[in-house]
Parts: sequence; structure tokens; C-alpha cells
Amino acid sequence: MGTKKHIIKLLLLSSIASVVMALSGGQPGAFLSYGGNARSIGLGRAFLAIANDASAVMINPAGMIQVKNMEASFFQTGLYDGYSLMGLNLLYPQVNNTLGFSFTQLASQPMDLRDVYNDTQGSFTDSQMAIGLSYAQPILLPELSVGVSGKFVNRALHTHTDSRVLADTGLLYRPFPFLSFGAMIHNLVDFQLGDDSKDKFTPLPRAGVAYKDKYLTIAFDIENDLENWFLGSEYTVNEFITLRGGLNYESTNFGFSLAYSAIRFDYALSNDELGMNHRFSFNLGVGQLINGFQKDASVDWNKQSIEKYNEGFFLFALEDMKKAYILNPNDKDVKDRLDRLNKIEEISDKLNLDVKTEKQVWPKYKQAKDAFDKGDFENAYRLAKELKQQFPINANVLKLLEKIEKSGKVKK
Repeated sequence: MGTKKHIIKLLLLSSIASVVMALSGGQPGAFLSYGGNARSIGLGRAFLAIANDASAVMINPAGMIQVKNMEASFFQTGLYDGYSLMGLNLLYPQVNNTLGFSFTQLASQPMDLRDVYNDTQGSFTDSQMAIGLSYAQPILLPELSVGVSGKFVNRALHTHTDSRVLADTGLLYRPFPFLSFGAMIHNLVDFQLGDDSKDKFTPLPRAGVAYKDKYLTIAFDIENDLENWFLGSEYTVNEFITLRGGLNYESTNFGFSLAYSAIRFDYALSNDELGMNHRFSFNLGVGQLINGFQKDASVDWNKQSIEKYNEGFFLFALEDMKKAYILNPNDKDVKDRLDRLNKIEEISDKLNLDVKTEKQVWPKYKQAKDAFDKGDFENAYRLAKELKQQFPINANVLKLLEKIEKSGKVKK
């Protein structure tokens, strides 16, 4: 009897798995293609060549480079038969690249596990979860960017689990402000951890094109065997309201956005052969919300960088200027100074510059310089001589010591 009950349990689990596979289009890990937010769903999932918000972390990491401030998005929706989908995306722009993080989970409510006599034998759940890290940077041309993502995927059905690591790569090319092209290969690498499953996450290629002007965006994607197509459009009514609609090979979609300042609420209605479901998501421009703080902090880093630059600590100044640029990438003066310092870094070997040495020298050097500026010449001289003992051939130290000695205010 125990063996018979065990067989029935396995049959029930197999039936649930079949439902999930049907829901997922028959592909393992299809929950990762359900869309990174309600905006992309409202566009009929034609988002590959747009990818200009936090959901790019999932949909096309190459698009992350378009976002200039730190941004986050959260979405959650109820699907069919007690399943729900939720996710969190976060991207963090840096000077020449962008980092991203994503979390996605498809999970069921607890379901009864019954035997051949229809007696309850407990409950079980079905869940699929992915944690991802993404990276993007321009390549060859400023208008061309490449992105890569690595994801840890775990699936659990009752007592059965399996895990794997997936890798994706994508491209985004924007030859004109109004036109962009995207390409993506999901599951380019599938490395299974253990031998608990025979499923294979096959590579899934996708390409897209998008047109965008001040008010209107039109996008079209094609996937895999060219039979899976996605078409979407959105129209910006004003700074607060955007309307959108989309069609694809399996669903009709509508949606809208309500935006204020750095906060955007997205809604989408999706209708397919399994019925209608509603999607909700929030997009938060974290960088915009703290923009005032960022600008103030950028000014401070800029001042520190200029001070170091004027004293000859060029590589240390470069590090500070990079921080200033991350905090306020729209400041033209910061960008110009960063470009000049980058050029100095390129010839740093010829100039015998070393950032590690500069960082070691700077704290006491600044103390000596500040003491000299305040008229505390003896203390400045003492600190400068101590530095010379530690760094006898450092040009900045020797220059400061010479300046103090020439002032005629100290006894040698």
C-alpha cells in the first residue's frame, strides 16, 4: 500500500508539473520571460530594443547603460491556478559601466497532496526562483553597448529540487536618437548543479527594433524560430500619463503608467487563451529622489579632486573625480576634468605615478600643507621632513619641503 501511495504522489506531482509547463509555453525556466515589469507586458513584451528602465536588468542588460541614475523596480501579479509572480530589479550606473541585480520568483499557493483514495496526505508547493547579477558597458562605439547576466536558478516541487547557473548576453545599438536595435541570447550557458534534473535550458535567441520620438514609441521583437513575435506601442500623453498596447503570438495587452517625479506606477491587462490577468509594478528612480544630495556630494568630491590635482596627486584625484561623475553625470565641468585625468592615467607609467603611494602620502601631506597655510611653519616643516624620511624621492613631498624652506620661516 505504501508503494502505491508513493506512485500516486508522483503522478500528482507530474500532473502539476505538466500544468506549469503548459503555463510556461513548455520551456524550462520560461517564468524568466514573463516580463520584468507591467510596462513591458503592456507593450506586448516588445521591449528588447527599448530596455531603458530597471527592467533592462532582466530583459536586455545592454540597455542598462541608458539609465543615468540608480533605479529600482518591483512587480507582483497573480497568474493562474493560484500561482503568483514577483520580482525586484535594481541597477547602479558607474562611470563607464552599469551593474544590475534581479530577483524573480514564480510560486504556487499550498496545494493538497492526496492518495488513490482521495485522502489528504499533506500539502506541497511549486516554486521557481532566480537571482541574477548583470553588467553592461559601451563597446567599440558610444552608441553600441553589450550586457551580460549570470543567474542562479532554483526549482522546487514538493521534495524535489534542482539548481543551475545560467548566463545570458545582449546587445543594444542606437545609431540615431529615434532608432534602436536589440539582440539577446537567453540561456547561452546552462550549468547544472548536481544531477537532480534532466531538463535543459536551451539557448533562446531574440532580436528587436524600436522607434521613438518625443511622444510615441513603437517596438517589434522576434524570437527563436521566428514564429514568436511581439509588437507594442506607447504614447506619452503628458509628463504624468502614458498609454500603451501590444500584441504577440499568444496574447493581447493594454496598459498605462502614472508618473510623478521619480516614481512611476505601471498597470497592464493581459488576455490569452488561459484568460485575463492584471500586472502591477512600481519603478523608482532612486537616483532622482536623492538628486539634491547627489549633487552636493558630487561638489564635495569635485573640490577634493581639484585640491589633489593642484598638488600633483593626479591618480588619487582621478578616483575622487570618478565619484563626482557617478553622483552627477550631467555636470559638464566634472566630465571635462574626468577626461583630462583619464588622459594622465594613460601615461602614468611614463610619469612614474602610483596611486597607492599617493594615497599613503596624502593624509600627512595635507596636514603639512594646511599647517603651512595657517602660518604654523614649524609644524608644517616637521611633518614634511617626516614624509621625506618615508618617501625620500617623492616629487610632491620634495616640492612641499622646498616651499617651506624657501619661506624663511623655519630653522633648518
